[in-house]
Amino acid sequence: MADDALVVRGTDELRARLAGLRNRYPQAQGRMLFNAGEALRDYMVTNYLSGQRLRRITGRLAGGFTTRLVADDTAIVGTAVTYARVQEEGFRGTVSVRSFMRARVRGGQKEIEVRAHSRQMNIRPKYYARDAVRFGAPTAIKAAERQAKLWLEGR
Repeated sequence: MADDALVVRGTDELRARLAGLRNRYPQAQGRMLFNAGEALRDYMVTNYLSGQRLRRITGRLAGGFTTRLVADDTAIVGTAVTYARVQEEGFRGTVSVRSFMRARVRGGQKEIEVRAHSRQMNIRPKYYARDAVRFGAPTAIKAAERQAKLWLEGR
């Protein structure tokens, strides 16, 4: 995983319940885990990434989350959006700002150059992923159980 990857593990209860389902329905475990991951992703996007918590503007972060089955016993809900970790865990420090042209409406000039500089940033943590795992666990377990029942019925 990349250094800037956001890693949030499931709660002990969620992991134990899913392990129990995997033991009862070993042939369906991959599909169950994938459905549990999709349910958590949907829960996070609907309840945490679509409202005021992150002051959503473009929806890039919400749309960037995907679910992958990486092994028979592991599903990953993740994103390639680079600022996901900063939004989850927060950031305090100095960043370098490159020079750029700023559009200016007043004063007769159409553009002005802003020189490269450093800037102090303090972004508070939002904990959207941790809260989604914690509060969305029942939804994920139900999705896995639904998939197990479908597997038993032969669908």
